[in-house]
Amino acid sequence: MSAKVKAKPIPAWYAAHWPKWMVGLLGFILYAQTVSYDYTLDDAIVIYENQFTKEGIKGIGDIFSHDTFYGFFKVAGKSQLVAGGRYRPLSQLVFAAEWQLFDRSPMVGHLINALAYAFLCLLLFLTLESLLAPVLSSRIQFPVAWITALLFTVHPIHTEVVANIKGLDEILALMGCLAAMFIALKEKGGSKASWLAGGIFLLALLAKENAITWVAVIPLAWILLEKASWMHTFRKAVPWFIAAVLYLMIRYSILGKGGGDPVTELMNNPFLKWDGSQYVSMNLSERLGTIGVTWLRYLQLMVFPHPLTHDYYPRQIAIHNLGTPAALAGWLLFLAMGTGVFYFWRKERVVAFGLAYFLVTFSIVSNLIVPIGTNMSERFLFMPGLGLLLIAGYYWARWVHEATTRMPWFILAILLLAFSVRTVVRIPAWKDNFTLFRTDIKVSGNSAKLNNALGGELTVQASHNEDGDQRQKMLEEAIPYLQKAIEIHPTYRNAYLLLGNDYFYLARYEDAVTSYQRALAISPGYQEARDNLQLAYREGGKFFGEKANDIPKALTYLQQAYTLKPTDYETLRLLGVAYGISGQSAQAVIYFKKALEGKPDDAEAMFNYGTALLNTGQEAAGNDYIQKAIAKNPEIKKRYGME
Repeated sequence: MSAKVKAKPIPAWYAAHWPKWMVGLLGFILYAQTVSYDYTLDDAIVIYENQFTKEGIKGIGDIFSHDTFYGFFKVAGKSQLVAGGRYRPLSQLVFAAEWQLFDRSPMVGHLINALAYAFLCLLLFLTLESLLAPVLSSRIQFPVAWITALLFTVHPIHTEVVANIKGLDEILALMGCLAAMFIALKEKGGSKASWLAGGIFLLALLAKENAITWVAVIPLAWILLEKASWMHTFRKAVPWFIAAVLYLMIRYSILGKGGGDPVTELMNNPFLKWDGSQYVSMNLSERLGTIGVTWLRYLQLMVFPHPLTHDYYPRQIAIHNLGTPAALAGWLLFLAMGTGVFYFWRKERVVAFGLAYFLVTFSIVSNLIVPIGTNMSERFLFMPGLGLLLIAGYYWARWVHEATTRMPWFILAILLLAFSVRTVVRIPAWKDNFTLFRTDIKVSGNSAKLNNALGGELTVQASHNEDGDQRQKMLEEAIPYLQKAIEIHPTYRNAYLLLGNDYFYLARYEDAVTSYQRALAISPGYQEARDNLQLAYREGGKFFGEKANDIPKALTYLQQAYTLKPTDYETLRLLGVAYGISGQSAQAVIYFKKALEGKPDDAEAMFNYGTALLNTGQEAAGNDYIQKAIAKNPEIKKRYGME
């Protein structure tokens, strides 16, 4: 069926300004509630714990000369834990400017995201209206652009991008691509618009690397929708190609060629499986099968966006063979879409372009061409999903045009309302990390990462809770989540660390020690686990000495703490006390002396050393140190009942 249908009078409201402004306004209204929310997820990596962002304007040079994650990890190599690294300086530049002007202000970040999204939705409508003009009649052109833009604006799948401040990179990337296309469409014979479009496209690439797929999108748009010749298409696309090459050169100069040894950490490579003793790569059938299942899930979320979650890490998506029904369905649907591009190439150019656009932009996040470090994520549909929504908008506009009743508009209104309500209901989950993890664990209960995150967040929240009963309850609640994270991912060193922290706060020092030791067995250089292990030995020694009255065990723990950190004053003091209580006065003198050497001006250290000397019969020296302690701090006499 031809896209051109019998002309009808064009309704006056098509030419009015309110429909297009409605799109932008709706986008802002939906996400206005986020301005009262906190930072979440990777906001720490790119904003409030990133040293370059926190330097404001002074950090711009480092932002453009380092991997995006370097300012968070601050250690060479760690920023490229995910294959290929990340180079997205444009959004980080915006975050640095925000920090310069407003310091730590998630409210400003959320406000900018909401405004940027509103502008993006408006720009989408304007760009589609121009893009579709050569291939559609004026009566179809406007409703296709308007309906597509409305569906994009309200689609619940976008909540992750807009409600999470870090998602500005996705917004800016798509905004830059659309702005470049809009400007290129306005070219009237000269080449200035094309070169300006190429410059803006470069900015889109600096926002996020997935914009590189538009190098293929642009020629497809000119050929399918502008009906341009291949030669004319190539000429118009030259500035885009140059921008892409320039970006790749910049990226290579900063990050290098990437590659190297395969990533062997499950949280950065979902295509690993546990063989009982170690992680090994999935076989080809398992890899392709698991990918096919995620593809099917993506399509389902575009049509029926429920349930939503931010976390699809292993094993939220289970391992599937290529022969399983869900995997086959995913592959067959995508093959059908690929076939559809050629089938509709001349019959329905808008449909062909929508399918091609989706497949091209989705390719970079599909896990088929390049690894992305996780099975899938809802934010990865932000750019590709537009192609499917364009097809929906096209057929809906055709239905509106051919219908003799207002039924198409009525059903569209119901769908838009349903999507809007789903969006508004979903957004509060992004209030803060604790709320997000609490909400999404109900969906992503098989994700090692989310179980670990919720267990860790419960531990942190409990450590700041002054209500003893509530604190105890939260600490106990965290344990099953952390244990499940370890069950899913047996070499999850961070889960062992957090479990150790939880046991530490519960004063279960033996369990804490065991957890930290397991973390170190997995990663011997894990400094945080080593530091926490020393604290667990020290505080455990104190507990066994003071509360359990088990001096031998206290000494065993304290000696372990001493081995790990021989200069720790509190460990030395406790060793002196424990040896003194056990009647080993000579040993007490040794450790109290070392404590005093660490704090030579500390009155308590002087007093303890003096007392230990007295207990070994060195009365003159002992009294001398005791008097020095009293002179430095007269409260010593009162504290130890010497008045």
